[in-house]
Amino acid sequence: MLLQLNGKVTATALSTLLLGSGFGLFPVGRFVAPRAPEPEPGPKPIHVPFGPLGSNSTAHTKVGPLSVDALLSQSRVCLAEDGTLYVDVKIKADESTAELERRPIDFALVLDVSGSMADDNKIGLMKQACLGLGEQLGSKDRIALVSFSTMAQTLLPLGKIDNAEFDRAVRALVAQGGTNISDGIALGAAELRKNAREGAARRILLLTDGQPNQGDATPEGLSRLCGKLYHDGVSVTTVGLGLDVNGRLLSDMAESGGGTYHFVDDPQRIRGIYDAELRSLRSLVASGVKVTIEGVGAELQDVIEWTPERSGNKVTINVGDLDSGRSTKVVARLRVKTGRDKPIADLVRVSVSCTDARVRQEISPQTVALGVTFTDDLAQARSSTIQAAQPDLESAQVGELIETARASAERGDRARMHAALAELQAKRKTLEYTARDGKVMKMDTVQLGAALESNSFEERARGSLFSRSAASAECK
Repeated sequence: MLLQLNGKVTATALSTLLLGSGFGLFPVGRFVAPRAPEPEPGPKPIHVPFGPLGSNSTAHTKVGPLSVDALLSQSRVCLAEDGTLYVDVKIKADESTAELERRPIDFALVLDVSGSMADDNKIGLMKQACLGLGEQLGSKDRIALVSFSTMAQTLLPLGKIDNAEFDRAVRALVAQGGTNISDGIALGAAELRKNAREGAARRILLLTDGQPNQGDATPEGLSRLCGKLYHDGVSVTTVGLGLDVNGRLLSDMAESGGGTYHFVDDPQRIRGIYDAELRSLRSLVASGVKVTIEGVGAELQDVIEWTPERSGNKVTINVGDLDSGRSTKVVARLRVKTGRDKPIADLVRVSVSCTDARVRQEISPQTVALGVTFTDDLAQARSSTIQAAQPDLESAQVGELIETARASAERGDRARMHAALAELQAKRKTLEYTARDGKVMKMDTVQLGAALESNSFEERARGSLFSRSAASAECK
């Protein structure tokens, strides 16, 4: 999940995001719909041989354009006690300096025009951001314009843009009614199904200020909808407008949809954020990156910060897309059951797959297994820490404490919030993370606690947004 703190909407900056959103080399899948043409068969997958399955506590492998390191938090476990271990999966995309050929863009701009958009002139700012968009599009690009409130409607069907017609449709937008995000996304997807083109980058851009209260308003349903679209070759990027936006929901939707969540608050940072998005999409080297972790000799308890799909003792995490030199990590918690009479145990299998965006080639999963040695010597077990994994593990633990403090404050559990902040302060007195535009955001734990329990809605919202962003950055 890529969670950002951004700024208020401006016309030039949001136009940059809209343009950048179509440059990504996303796999074009099949939409089952009337009149939609069948795409030509794609190239056969490259088959990468499976990695060794054995007792190593660390493993390195290549998966197409990705370098993958999988590490356990320690290499030995004492037989005399059950223990918690972690698996750390580090993924880095290859550096690529060659500029990829620009693909045609098909995207649906899905705009919230519910009644709350009238507050603070949010709808006015959104209109200004969209006006003149057509002047920036290429001759091969197409756009659909969809608005939604209580229901969604297509204002302009997918096609070549007529600048005057597009601007008239944008100026005519009026804020009224409820918030039916699911209907807006579904209608945007329906437009992208029409006259589908092989090789075109397809994306839905959702701009909303509030919380859904019409249609399928459940987080599970909306994330599932975005995940299905991503599976079919359409990515979903979400932009939250205003402090009262449901950032958790929109970030989960973007994670499932293979896109990015942006919170728009500070106008000074809009340009940097959207320029970063554009650069990222132009240098995309891997799309559809997925990590599967399966507990073999251990119970897979949870994955920190990511929202995985779970089946028994196995989880799959949709990492999304990685541009040149970009790295991320997945940290999962394991519960090791000891008492087995064998010196070595395979604990977990890790598989990574992706599509090489540079050649549009699907890469088959590469699988490695990690294991430990059982010992009767407690001191030996505790001294077997794998140092290369420790920075990621500490970062994940810090992120988990930040998120615990935020969630506890939101449900009114001040005691749990202060306990989490106390643990957090013992690890780091100052919290910081680097946003996508390169700006370093900082807040000490005392300031965070004061913001989370402030009587001011604005202060609480800012504390919550900082903590959520910081936790995501720490964990990923």
